[in-house]
This record gives sequence, C-alpha cells and structure tokens, in this order.
Amino acid sequence: MTAPETIRKVDAFWALYFGCTPQEIARAQTIVVSHAALQGYDGALAFRHADGLIVSVPTSVPEVERAKLRQAPPAEAFDPKFLAKVFVIGTDKVTGPGWVGIVDLQDFKPVPSTARLLGDADEGAMRKLAEACGEVAWQRSTMLQIRQPLFGLFQGPDLVAASGYVVMGSVLAYIGVIAHPAHRGKGFAKMVVSSAVAEAFRHGLIAQLRTTHANESAVALAQSIGFRHYASTYDVKLIEDEF
Repeated sequence: MTAPETIRKVDAFWALYFGCTPQEIARAQTIVVSHAALQGYDGALAFRHADGLIVSVPTSVPEVERAKLRQAPPAEAFDPKFLAKVFVIGTDKVTGPGWVGIVDLQDFKPVPSTARLLGDADEGAMRKLAEACGEVAWQRSTMLQIRQPLFGLFQGPDLVAASGYVVMGSVLAYIGVIAHPAHRGKGFAKMVVSSAVAEAFRHGLIAQLRTTHANESAVALAQSIGFRHYASTYDVKLIEDEF
C-alpha cells in the first residue's frame, strides 16, 4: 500500500495545481475551480481522485455550467456524455479516461536493466528513435519535454527504448517513455522506466506516470513495477477546430 505520507504529498501538489485545498482533492463532491496552473488553457480538465472530482475550467466558463457540474455527484459528473452535455459540445471533444499512477520507494519493484544515462553524444540515436516511432507517438510519450535525466537502452548500435522525467513542483517526477515499434513487447520499456524511477527516488521525488485506461499494456507495465492508480482524467476541448 502506498505510504500515507506519499499520498499527503501528492494530494498537496494537486491541490496547489488546481488552486484548492488538500482536503477538497478527495472529498466526495464535485468541485469546480478556475484554472490555476492551467491558466491560459482553453479546455477543461476533470480529475477524479478517491471519492472526489475536481473540474478545472477557464475563467470564461459561465456560472450556469459551473453550477450544473457542482450539483452532480462525482460518479455522475465524471462521464463523457455528461461533460459534453454541460459544455454543449460533441462527445468527440472529450478524451480519456486517462490513467494516472504514482509509485514511491515503498512500492517500487525495480527490474534488472542495462539502460544507461544518455548524453550529447547520443543525440543521433535519439533522432533515429524518434523517426522510427513517428511524430504522434513521440509527442504522446512526453519525450519532447524531457531533457535530463534521460535513460536509453541499446540493442547493438540502435537505441530501442528511452525514458526520463519532468520535475513537477519539486514533488513529482512525471515519467515519459518510448520504445522502438520493432522492439516492443520485449521488456525494454519496463527497463528504462525502472531506471528513470530509481533516479527520481535518488532526488527525493515521487514518480508519476500517465497513460489511458484503454492502453492496457502501458497500465500493466506501470503496475508491474509498483505504480498504483491515483486518479483518472478527462480532457475537454471547449473550442472548435480552426481551418
């Protein structure tokens, strides 16, 4: 079981992120807040943790929509059809549910790994990996935001998997991972994630990984090294596509 102190720290991080109190994060009600850390984002984020639901919205969202959200219990409000109806948008504008997992040193199950820290000399190998994975997969992997530390695993001269993290609020290490399409299902992604998580612990951070509930292989990978489900999310696009 995740240590209570870990949950307290993660709750405190997300409370600051949303601009509410740590007690509200898990309270059994739907709480609507105007974007704090997400200020400038034109969409909404529904964040379901424990018995509670936080819906973060732009300041421009009218009170009538906020009231409809607040009046609904979390289990009812955390639904793509309900969110689409409240915001008067198509259900295709609601994406998810996302799966957010956390792991601390108490729960961590490291795996043997030959991954190593990557440096400037590995930029060419990283470019080749990015090209093989494609732009969409590379963006979803969070690798664009990661600089250092970054771990890579090689098969011969080829970089076949990479993982690192972005520090969030001096509390969380937001893990990103990518594996070469021709080398998936071989445990390489798990190895590099394990190395990145171990590095995060060395810096006193709590590791967090986000994927989708539908991505069963990614969820299974995370759980196999100790990640436990912390929250589920829906992203809501509130503006129309521009042509």
